[in-house]
Amino acid sequence: MDFGEESELEDLIEEIREQSNESYYPFPSKIFALLYLLVNSPHPMCLGRPDIAGNLVRYPIQKEGTYTELFHGSRWHTDLRFYSPMVMLADETSVFVNDCVSFYHPTLGSVSGKVTKFFHQSDSITEVYARIDMLLDLRQFQRMVPDTTVMHLHSDTLIHAGQVVVPTNSIHGIATPPSFLVRWIAPVNFVRMDEEETLSYFLPHSLKLKAAGKRIVMVPLVLFSDDTSGNKSKKWHKFESWSLVIAGLPRHFNARKENIHFISCSDKVSSLELCKPIAQQLTMLETDGVVVFDALNQEEVLVVAPVLCIVCDNPMASKLCNHLGSSALKYCRLCMVDRTGDPYVICEKRCKCRAVEQMSEIKAQRTEDAKIEKRKEYGLREDDNPLLDIPADIYDDSLPVEVLHTLGLGACKYLLKETMPTLRPWQKREILARVRAFNTSGFRVKMYGNVCQYYQSFLGRDFKAWAQMAIFILKPYLNEGQAAVWLSFSKLFQIAYCEFFDASKAAEWQSVCQGFVDAVKQHMPSLLQKPKTHMILHLVQCMKELGPSSAFSAERAPREQRHISTRITQKGNCNATIENLQGFTVALTGTAATEEIVGYGAIVSQDSSLVNCGDYIQLVTQSSQIQYGILLAVLRTSSGTVLCLVQGFDSLQAPGGQTILNEYDCPLLELSKRIFTTSCHSIQSPVSVVHECSTSCVVQQGSSAESVEREEVIVSDGLVLCHDWTNRMYCYNVFCV
Repeated sequence: MDFGEESELEDLIEEIREQSNESYYPFPSKIFALLYLLVNSPHPMCLGRPDIAGNLVRYPIQKEGTYTELFHGSRWHTDLRFYSPMVMLADETSVFVNDCVSFYHPTLGSVSGKVTKFFHQSDSITEVYARIDMLLDLRQFQRMVPDTTVMHLHSDTLIHAGQVVVPTNSIHGIATPPSFLVRWIAPVNFVRMDEEETLSYFLPHSLKLKAAGKRIVMVPLVLFSDDTSGNKSKKWHKFESWSLVIAGLPRHFNARKENIHFISCSDKVSSLELCKPIAQQLTMLETDGVVVFDALNQEEVLVVAPVLCIVCDNPMASKLCNHLGSSALKYCRLCMVDRTGDPYVICEKRCKCRAVEQMSEIKAQRTEDAKIEKRKEYGLREDDNPLLDIPADIYDDSLPVEVLHTLGLGACKYLLKETMPTLRPWQKREILARVRAFNTSGFRVKMYGNVCQYYQSFLGRDFKAWAQMAIFILKPYLNEGQAAVWLSFSKLFQIAYCEFFDASKAAEWQSVCQGFVDAVKQHMPSLLQKPKTHMILHLVQCMKELGPSSAFSAERAPREQRHISTRITQKGNCNATIENLQGFTVALTGTAATEEIVGYGAIVSQDSSLVNCGDYIQLVTQSSQIQYGILLAVLRTSSGTVLCLVQGFDSLQAPGGQTILNEYDCPLLELSKRIFTTSCHSIQSPVSVVHECSTSCVVQQGSSAESVEREEVIVSDGLVLCHDWTNRMYCYNVFCV
């Protein structure tokens, strides 16, 4: 909307005032609502923003091993819908997928071939590579396979002889497709392709004509749908809402408020009704594209935007794919597992084609009773669903397992319901003392409230914090079966919230998921009837397709900035007095005794976290080794030098050099007597370190007036947890995310 004259803007403001009596809650008028949609909805001109255009990943990244982003997942570089179909050569020649090109081969020279894919290798997005089917003439083929006879082939024949990956700057230009083409089937067989097969093989890409000479930019989208409260208490006046982010941006970009694009919301209609016009636009964006200005290339480009996935909680996901939900006989939206069968395995995967056939079969039934039976058989409703009209297959992991609702609000909550009723009142009081004594310096979220009493009303953040310390807190109070289940859950939580997905360990991670389900089957069989327990088995496949779960988590809201400046500049908040530290610092660093030394209570680590004195930290030594320690104080001299006073941990190692682990596979550490200073720039992040409590670490009656130093004495309902500090053994908490 363009306001060329100031009078036009004044007229619009006057119109807003005249219509302010209409009801467009939460907006005062229809015009306000439309203006909000205009400014905040996903607009194709977002590619005109230099920060978006410059950081957008335009080709899939084919990366082996560790996935950290959505664009590392296998779906982006295996599904044809997400293939970026063209590249522009240095001479402005447009080369498309399926084009016949000539390119330089390091051993064969100039070779013809058909382009099948463009992509980036590793994390470098500066160079684009092409995968090409090599089409060799007889001479080139005999150089590559010297022992194969080709005398019976026509002299103009080109031989399809495997694939090669080359940088796109090795492509010379467009070549003429061959008249005679054969496939080489090793070692000596050749299969002639007829004219129809050859034409089909070189069929132009569907977007080549639509591009009309413009660059094509592939911009996959991630949609988000959720219930949103219309008041501050977040309990009443429910809105159904839709928003989206661009999947080709790094996660830290998509966490920014300005990059989360609002689509629509309503307190009158459901998400499915809201998405009818959205589905039409999504189909148009994927099949036809839209022409926009690209700030990176300073020209108009054709943007094609397929849907990569839809993120939502489990009830919403069932609703969006016409699934009957968790109470159905076929309670899984991703596979055909039956409540009466074996819930410990993944059954036949659902797909859109089969689901449409099943819904048509339900509609064809003549009586309501017959329809009910078919709904039970397939676990589906036959309602009209606009999402079935978009090209994406919403049954093929496009509605992935969402870890917050499946693990935090699912498995963790179930385990607490099973465990807490078995504990005695005195055990619950001791648990509260242990919770408050637990050092959470490495946690990104905190737990609020009494876990023993109010766990049923906990929020996702509370369960997330509890899961990182549960096995350490509950250890003295669990029987063998409960301990096995909680330990398997902690290991599951560790991989589910990991910041990366290691594709080489996919089988190992799947065994962790299966191990949790097996432990539940053996020790808490009542939880097997919970659909979320079965959904855990699908988690690793979703991570293979889309990268780490944090990339497609519903916890997409940007974290609020911490107000740390006042904490950092607050003097005298150290665990030791400045007078005592001054002489110590002089002895360690050689600082002149005449210099004034000022103490600070906190510092900002390299990952932008606030680290308080007394927190456990990870730092890098001058020899680039990772080390752990306790931040004792932050000191600044009058010359401006900032030093951190640290007491270090020593890693315990076996004679062969292997790190010694405790029963939970956490590395053992010993608190040393080494106290040293280090640069503030060496402090990487806060970490979670847990004291290895022995029988001499006890919970006993205490006084609420007792002093607290680090976590030595913490009061809870008259009980205190007293650590035996002669025991200098700790462990690194691998379950902290």
